[in-house]
Amino acid sequence: MNILAVSNHYPPSHRGGYGILCYRICEELTLRGHGVTVLTSLAENGSKPDSADMRVCSNVIRDLVLLPPRSMVRLIAGTIRNDLVVKRALRTTKPDIVYIFGIDGVGFQVYHRATESGVPSLVAVGDTWLAQAWRDLPKFDPWIAVATGAGATGLVRLIKRCIGICGSALGLFAGRRPAREHRVHVISRFLADDLHDAMRTKERMPLLHTPVPLPPPYISLAGEPSGRIGARTDVLRALFVSRMERGKGPDTAILAVKEAVDAGADVVLTIAGIPLEAIEHELRALAASIGIAERVKWVGELGPAELFRLYREHDVFVFPTRIIEGFGIVCAEAMACGLPVLATTTGGQTDLVINGYTGFLFAPSDFAALGGLLARLAKDRSLLDALSANAQQMVRAHHAAKVVDRVETLLEECRNNHSMNA
Repeated sequence: MNILAVSNHYPPSHRGGYGILCYRICEELTLRGHGVTVLTSLAENGSKPDSADMRVCSNVIRDLVLLPPRSMVRLIAGTIRNDLVVKRALRTTKPDIVYIFGIDGVGFQVYHRATESGVPSLVAVGDTWLAQAWRDLPKFDPWIAVATGAGATGLVRLIKRCIGICGSALGLFAGRRPAREHRVHVISRFLADDLHDAMRTKERMPLLHTPVPLPPPYISLAGEPSGRIGARTDVLRALFVSRMERGKGPDTAILAVKEAVDAGADVVLTIAGIPLEAIEHELRALAASIGIAERVKWVGELGPAELFRLYREHDVFVFPTRIIEGFGIVCAEAMACGLPVLATTTGGQTDLVINGYTGFLFAPSDFAALGGLLARLAKDRSLLDALSANAQQMVRAHHAAKVVDRVETLLEECRNNHSMNA
């Protein structure tokens, strides 16, 4: 099958979930003999990554641009450019199907052009972007906000509406809601419920688990999770892996360690992920100010093999995000390595984190609750071991081969249904 995948980000230049999801699925599809072309944005620093950084790889076209919402001229120019890029990709690759991933940042026009091209399409919903588009497209997309004059009054609104009319004449979409429903699959029940509510549809949306990578072998070819390495010690080793931003809750994790220590537990925390200098400085100062600087280890951004080993050397994974996550790939990776997960209650991570079975849930920013859970696991190692075993059992469904078997079926169904309806 000839597949054109569209994603706002793609490794090695990516910003987490969607880019990784697209990469893992497209990599496996390529290994299975499908012709996969990925249309994505330029690296954020403007340079094109060396193809040697990619393991397989699909043919990657990095011609989309990220749109600057605060500059109307550049927004319009970028929207027109991205529309032309999609049209050119459709023309040159001649795909049997278009497979859409994240489009936040490159513009809703990219999604509209790809799905309304006459080529069958499938949409992977990994966060709330499509639900946001159905609820309030002008609020979600900067170009649509200009084209519809949303939020403007008087002369400004008239000017924006005129721009929208001109854009429509050039083939740009200027509606207040998506043109129609397209076949989607979701990566969590939370996202399915959210999209059902936004679209007011009764259609059942397939749930596809997020694939856990191979290699490194989080889950073996035979479907066995890797588990931990080394013996446990008297110290509970907690791990945080994420982009270093406040929305991901690293401050909650640090404050929780203080709570656990005050409760008499011996707990240390490792923080790994894409560093942002300003917030890392603030977090280091926070740890020092509450007297636990020596209990927090900073390892920065790691390569795949280093990160895999890091997971396996720890006891518990903390996911204190304040963001409404579509799923939380890191939770699945941690569970494959035998780590129970302590996570917040908002988002798709609740598909994996079953309270008292594979981990525990707590409210966002509730560092006292997280600290209490860390203290409990530090003192009750039989509970820790039971949660670890359950976590590994739960994550078996995320074996990449099983997930992409289902992807292939959905892609084939979309292509066949399109042919029957043509």
